[in-house]
Parts: sequence; C-alpha cells; structure tokens
Amino acid sequence: MKNLSLLSVVVTAAMVLVGFDAFADEPASGGLLVHLNFDEASGEVAADASGSGTTAKLAGGPRWTTGKLGGGLEFDGVDDFVEIASTPDLDGLQNGSYTLSAWFKPAVAPPVRDGDQKAHYGILNKAGWHTGLRYNDDRTFVFDHFLQGKKDKEPIWSGASTGDETFAPGTWHHVAGVVDATARTATIFVDGVAKNSCPPWDATSRAREYGQMTWKVGMAAPGAKTYAYPAKGVVDDVRLYRRALTAQEITNLAKAASAAR
Repeated sequence: MKNLSLLSVVVTAAMVLVGFDAFADEPASGGLLVHLNFDEASGEVAADASGSGTTAKLAGGPRWTTGKLGGGLEFDGVDDFVEIASTPDLDGLQNGSYTLSAWFKPAVAPPVRDGDQKAHYGILNKAGWHTGLRYNDDRTFVFDHFLQGKKDKEPIWSGASTGDETFAPGTWHHVAGVVDATARTATIFVDGVAKNSCPPWDATSRAREYGQMTWKVGMAAPGAKTYAYPAKGVVDDVRLYRRALTAQEITNLAKAASAAR
C-alpha cells in the first residue's frame, strides 16, 4: 500500500508538472442552454441533451441519418427545419455574450439565382434580419449578428465571415459564432480555428430585438418568399451557449468528433 501511495503521488506530481488536465479536451458545458445531438434516429422531436428540457420539434420531414457524432438530420433544401421552443433565455440570447455551434455538411453549394432565397443555407438562425450561422453560394460561412439601428434606421450588421476562404460541399465542418459583449466583437470559427472578427462596436450600441422569434435549425424563415435560407445537407450537434466560449473551448468542440470516431 505504501508503494502504491508513493506511485500515486509521483504520477500526480508529473501530471501537474506537464500541465496535464484530464478534462482539457472535454466540450464545454457551462452556460449551455440547448444541445441537440440528433441521436434519436426517429420521431418528430429532437431531445435537448443540455438538461434544460427545451423542446425542439421537426417540421417538413427532415430525415434522420448518420451525423458527425452519432446521428444527424438531413435537410432537403425545400421545407425541412427544426424549431427550438421560445424561452426567456433563448429570446434574449443575442443581447449579451453568446455562442452558436454546429456541425454542417452541405450536400451542394446553394443555387445562385440572383438574390433568390436559396443563395444561402440556414444552419442555426433566428429570423428577421436573420442572426446566426449560414453557408453561402460562394462556399463561405457567415456568422450574422445585428445591432439595433439608430432611431428609424435599419439594423447594423456586426457579424463576421470567412472572407476569401471557401469550404467545399460534401465535407463536414464545425462552425461556431461567438459574441463577446464585453469586447463588443463577433467572431466566426471553422473547424476550431478563428477566421475573422468584426471591429468592436460602440459601447452605446445594443443588439437587435427579436421578441419571441424562435431559433431554427436548417432554415431561417420557413414560409418566407425570400430569404428563407432552406438548407440542403446534414446538421449535427447543435449547441447554444449563454456565454462567449474561449478559443480553446471552440477548438475542443471541433476536436470532439475526431475523438468519438
């Protein structure tokens, strides 16, 4: 027993010396409001694995399929979506620091029709000057975040995109958008790497109000004649956090799929 205790002390000391953290690569859970892992394989409801008990209902007939981490949902680019129920925390999520995260595999690039609604795929969005994550016809990812316009002016876009860096369809990518309300910035991450951030906005600015508009997966505005953003592809592991995740936490989320496979 004495030798075993000594070994334990030595191992523990070694772990401290090299900065080992057994939980360093675990996906973040603090501040997690919704986690849809889409592992149900059937049914019309996607369970919330965060423990918050938020309801997420399937509409239009998205197909249960293989995802990046277990199961996933395939959207047809026409009328499929998942609606996350309204809650006070989710209604006001965009007003403070927050993080949106999802895995997405676009089937093809969105068809270009000169401003047609299908020029974008909605991954995780709230409609009405859509805020959230999308994939474009130019094969870029965008994180949309809007500030309230001054007086009667239109809302001000304060998001971030991947710019000239493109991502081919048919491949899984982890996409995350982070708003840091203290730094007053929005940052987009792809596959665990920060791609771009917007310049800090004015300290007097505030986020656009959306009332009780719900967050949706696979489409931003169902039924809209324009800017509906119906996605064609597979979505997995959707997460909404009520805080700004660190760059390392985003990297850990992107690495989690590799560890699970």
